[in-house]
Amino acid sequence: MANAHMNKGTIYKMQDMHAEALKEYLKALQLFEKEGHDVGRGMVLGNISHVYLQLRNFEKAEKYLKESEAIAIKSNDKEALGSVAIALTNIYQETDMPKAIAYASRAADIYHQLGNKYSEAVALYILGRCYQESGNYQQAPYYTEQGLVLAKEVNYPNLLAQLYVNLSNVRYHQKKYQESETLALAAKSKDSTNLEIKHNALLNQVRNNMYLGNFEQSAKYLDEYTASIQQLATDEYQGSISNLEAKYETEKKELQINALEKQRQLYIWLGVAIAGGLLVALAFAYIRYRLAVSKRKLAEEESHRLEQEKQLVAVQATLDGEAAERSRLAKDLHDGLGGMLSAVKMNLPQMNGDAILEAMDVTRLQTALGMLDDSIQELRRGSSSHDARILITLWTKSISI
Repeated sequence: MANAHMNKGTIYKMQDMHAEALKEYLKALQLFEKEGHDVGRGMVLGNISHVYLQLRNFEKAEKYLKESEAIAIKSNDKEALGSVAIALTNIYQETDMPKAIAYASRAADIYHQLGNKYSEAVALYILGRCYQESGNYQQAPYYTEQGLVLAKEVNYPNLLAQLYVNLSNVRYHQKKYQESETLALAAKSKDSTNLEIKHNALLNQVRNNMYLGNFEQSAKYLDEYTASIQQLATDEYQGSISNLEAKYETEKKELQINALEKQRQLYIWLGVAIAGGLLVALAFAYIRYRLAVSKRKLAEEESHRLEQEKQLVAVQATLDGEAAERSRLAKDLHDGLGGMLSAVKMNLPQMNGDAILEAMDVTRLQTALGMLDDSIQELRRGSSSHDARILITLWTKSISI
């Protein structure tokens, strides 16, 4: 996934879509950092730096390259160190030429140690250009020719064309016009599609032939150079129009997508709000239902409690009535029945003295008197404890006797 984002960023970078390229590179960087992939991080940082270099933001370009360099040093990645050195050379060519020369030389040494002839030739080409741009036309051809030897070995046409045209520039400044002319022709023959190389070679041919006295040839190259510049301007204009149209369509689609996304989010929030409202309403209804049930239950419990209180009052009244009735009955028994039993007891001894009774009757009479005494005692005790039921039972027994 990180490599996919990095490749996508490179496509955007080649189309000069810098914001989109940076967005993809930063996604790749985040994924590489999450995985702890230092090599991938270094590559992405280098690509981010190149975008800022295209934007001529040299400060940020240097910042990201220094981070990439630190990773390469930590992992002892020579290939990455060479790549970073060349990238830093491109930055310092705009800001600090001595540093640019130092980094280009370092890159050439690294690639020489690795045996990477192509990259060494590139580093030598850049080093030759640094000396040329600083006006040192003694060192410039030395490194350019070394690079040319290596480029011929790897046989890479575009690199050969760049080295030929760079050496043609040096020979022109050295006033070696014929050699500069030959090198310009060689550059065009190696790569005729690269307009930068083509225009540089044609310009050298115009100037060389003027100094060589070949004015007609110079005029011919000038016409060719002018036509190529005009064609380039037209192509660039058309390309700009196409890019603007493509950008317009892209932005239009993005606006539509954004509008649909916002609409979708609005519907989602509306759905959430409605669902939330329904949940609140249901919760409120449930709470009301529970409150109603609780109130009804409390009312039923209160009614049941009142009913129990009524029953308790009725029972208490009954008990109080029974207690009063027992008290009255005990009093009646004590006052009425007790007096009658006492009178019977007083008369029975007289009957025993005056009447002639048989021995069995005397015994029965004595027994009756004893039971009568017991009844009187029980009646008195029962009256004091209000136990009328026992008194009635005893009284019933005495009557039966």
